[in-house]
Amino acid sequence: MYPTKKLWEICKFQNWFAFKSELFKSEWLPILRISNIQDNNISYEKLVFFDKNDYEKDLSNYIVSKWDLVIAMSWATTWKLAINNTNDDFYLNQRVWKFIFDNDITKRYTHFLLSTKIQENLNQSVWSAIPNLSTEQIKNIEIPLPPLPIQKLIVQKLDSSFEKIDQSIELTRKNLQNIEELNKSVLEKIFSEGEYEVKKMNDICEKITDGTHQTPTYFSDGVIFLSSKNVTSWFIDWKNIKYIDEKQHIEMSKRITPKKWDILLAKNWTTWVWAIVDRNEIFDIYVSLALLRPKEFIISKFLLYFINSPIAKRQFNSRLKWVWVPNLHLKEIKEVGVPIFDIKKQKEIVAYLDDIFAKNKALKESYEKKLKDLEEMKQTLLKEAFEGRLVKE
Repeated sequence: MYPTKKLWEICKFQNWFAFKSELFKSEWLPILRISNIQDNNISYEKLVFFDKNDYEKDLSNYIVSKWDLVIAMSWATTWKLAINNTNDDFYLNQRVWKFIFDNDITKRYTHFLLSTKIQENLNQSVWSAIPNLSTEQIKNIEIPLPPLPIQKLIVQKLDSSFEKIDQSIELTRKNLQNIEELNKSVLEKIFSEGEYEVKKMNDICEKITDGTHQTPTYFSDGVIFLSSKNVTSWFIDWKNIKYIDEKQHIEMSKRITPKKWDILLAKNWTTWVWAIVDRNEIFDIYVSLALLRPKEFIISKFLLYFINSPIAKRQFNSRLKWVWVPNLHLKEIKEVGVPIFDIKKQKEIVAYLDDIFAKNKALKESYEKKLKDLEEMKQTLLKEAFEGRLVKE
């Protein structure tokens, strides 16, 4: 192991400037916000700009030039790092810091090291509504610091190894994206061709309702109680469940008693996540879930496939209501138009889609495993580097 120093001993920190949102421009000088820090790089998506003439203060200290290292300090991008590998200059906005080093080698070395410290420091962070790291936490991170020539060798080896790994990661992510696009195109085609009649969701379902508005009291055992957190893609997550007592169940079941082949929607926060009830269980649902129970002439899985199609999602998107989060009201769900085929055709469609989606699921799981293995390979290399095993003095 190398001798250590605190982060504040090897670099300085440039604080941010609070740009005014009402003065944002569609072009001019780019502002680096926390949302623009993605995957260790600077993203141009949703970039905003400003005009120097709108501010009296000299803003030169807030410039992020090529190869500068920055960190996002709060919200969903807490503790995400980025190197400015673009040819553009940016200006630090709120909760984005810049590290200032005496030399580029130590800067690149520290960047690699800090990427291993993300989860460790998040676990120590104070959580309220959002994750947050204190400035003291960051400044006091322990940095194993070998002599500069060793730092240089470590950076060269990691750069070389990571270039190949990152190329594989990018290709694997593209393959995963291609599977998602293929699924979408298949669903788009299947529900837009052939002879069908369009009916409103309300006309093809016995029930469209949401769960209880009562705040439950949980117990270690009893009747299963599901919320939006239990709705994963296509199926219910029965592992991470909570329980209520029989008294609460009796009261809640006056509203709705879910049963097998019902369809559940996480209708806010995780909007667009639908699942089919795939087992006979006695359970209740919270208000964050909507329940659809198809009539006899509708196969539940046929409806589930349609709901996940781009055709349905465009309709849902057009009906979204925004307060603090995107929300689908029951009355909007009831108005969605569904292409209805005869029962024989529905069975054929379900069998066809089951086959395609099963093959694509196997491919997806294979690519996801590869992605996980590649990320673990990077972490192993980083660990070896900072434990002194990658480069010998």
